[in-house]
Amino acid sequence: MHVLRILIHGAKTSLMPRFVYCYAMDRVRFGVIGCGNAASFHVLPFKKLEDSKVQYVAAYDVDEKAVLTFSKRHGLTPYTDIDKFLRSDIDAVLIAAPHYLHAQVTKTVAEAGKHVLCEKPMATTL
Repeated sequence: MHVLRILIHGAKTSLMPRFVYCYAMDRVRFGVIGCGNAASFHVLPFKKLEDSKVQYVAAYDVDEKAVLTFSKRHGLTPYTDIDKFLRSDIDAVLIAAPHYLHAQVTKTVAEAGKHVLCEKPMATTL
């Protein structure tokens, strides 16, 4: 495991430690929202890399047939319940849903405490 040491500058009488140790993640575990063709364009390149730090592990879609097909093709755990998907062991979410859903889905994912990678555009209206 890699360790990043950060020197903290401050008053000599500070109660803060001089070094803070931050352990880097071995892998970032991604979930995918939206199981159409666009999602495959994001998942496939990482599957081809031998030592990728990105690992896709879960997929969510409201269309059960689409999520089952996509998950089987890419070796992911399928979800049709957004709450169960967001409670699963994922660090970040790729949003590959239709454009008009990007803003609302991004808000939902962020409120669940997950990191977000969203396709453009973020929203179709202001």
